[in-house]
Amino acid sequence: SFSVTMLALRSQKLTKVQLHKIKNRLDIIYRTYHNTILYMRIKEGFELRTICGENIIISHGVQNINFTKIISLNESAAEVWKSLIGTDFTVEDMVKVILDNYEIDEATALNDCNTLLKDWKEVGLVE
Repeated sequence: SFSVTMLALRSQKLTKVQLHKIKNRLDIIYRTYHNTILYMRIKEGFELRTICGENIIISHGVQNINFTKIISLNESAAEVWKSLIGTDFTVEDMVKVILDNYEIDEATALNDCNTLLKDWKEVGLVE
């Protein structure tokens, strides 16, 4: 199991950085193996900026550059982005951000967040 593997790795006297990198790789392998993504993360190299009143995703680094699309977020999607950047999250976390900031019913928030997440996955913003 994952916990046993982590305990075995800790006994190897690896540095915390090495353990963290191994844990991240094992997380990805575990999620892939079980064909379910429990937690997602906004990929590194993307930044939300407000340009002329529009919320635009800017990419940093050659691997993220795609000049064929401009990714623009509405106010609620930008709020989700700001709340979840740099964290592992689920669609339920996205829904909580929406419910905490807007007067909307949970079913509508869940539907909107699933649509947003689908869009983010299609353009490669989350992993």
